Amino acid sequence: MTCEKVSIERDMLGINSIQTPLVAGDPAIPLVQCIAHRGSRYHWPENTMLAFENAIKAGAHALETDIHLSRDGVAVLSHDSTLKRCYGIPGKVIDYDWEYLRTLRTLKEPHAPMARLSDLIKFLAQPENSRIWLILDIKTDNIADDVMIAIAESLASVNGSAEYWHGRIQLGCWNIKFVPLCQKYLPGFPITFIGYSLALAMEFLDVPEANFNLLFPSVINLFGCDFIRKAQARGREVYVWTLNDPALMKWAISLGVDGIVTDEVKKLLRCHPSEEVRSFLRIFFMSFCYVWWPALILPLYSAIFKPRFKVST
Repeated sequence: MTCEKVSIERDMLGINSIQTPLVAGDPAIPLVQCIAHRGSRYHWPENTMLAFENAIKAGAHALETDIHLSRDGVAVLSHDSTLKRCYGIPGKVIDYDWEYLRTLRTLKEPHAPMARLSDLIKFLAQPENSRIWLILDIKTDNIADDVMIAIAESLASVNGSAEYWHGRIQLGCWNIKFVPLCQKYLPGFPITFIGYSLALAMEFLDVPEANFNLLFPSVINLFGCDFIRKAQARGREVYVWTLNDPALMKWAISLGVDGIVTDEVKKLLRCHPSEEVRSFLRIFFMSFCYVWWPALILPLYSAIFKPRFKVST
């Protein structure tokens, strides 16, 4: 499907949701939201306030971050459950209270401190950031009730109402079982399915106003394209993760996705989807990496890393 055809179809459905095209002055190019993955982590220490601030300065429309809990129940921003990769410290996030975690600095320069969700919420509440929205990747190795309570408390530190945030905060769920907890602790906040299984994504089509953040290889086939059309026909948005190569960004835009999660904000904003990828070897390599190889390993990956659902005991 061509970019132009996708753009026309999306205009007819009325689902283009951002106002600024990637290439100014070219209305034929489909609009796509630039979602900064952990705050443009290639250039700044991931999931830190420094990363989020600079991602917005670079032009990101949205941010994506990850939630884990400290031992004393504070929602902190960390992709890993462990501290070794980013902070060089043994143990898990859950092993330490916030008073200790706040003293840590990233291994990556310029050695930024860990952030809490409440820090990011206060930052987004500033008037100059009123157009920025956020996807929370709620990690499934947290105890489900505890992490939802912590998120609600973080939001309440500014203003916890869905009316105040006007849909700017999306609760990212890997498991359909999290949905009742979202509705219990944070009613009115939109939910976004995060994952790589279209079968699981289909379950979320019945969740009111749910959006989708899908692993890119899962949508680059006939079933994936059909799912994008079905979701968008219901007024839902479909994002893909995590694309840093301009050729892949163009590919995703041509499929008509609503947003791209990326570590390379400036590359995406400069990306011109009408340009062609001319190297045959490059196309072959990309197809192998993003179509055939994932088709072989995703079932194994799914079996090993099946999202868990911990409940309070």
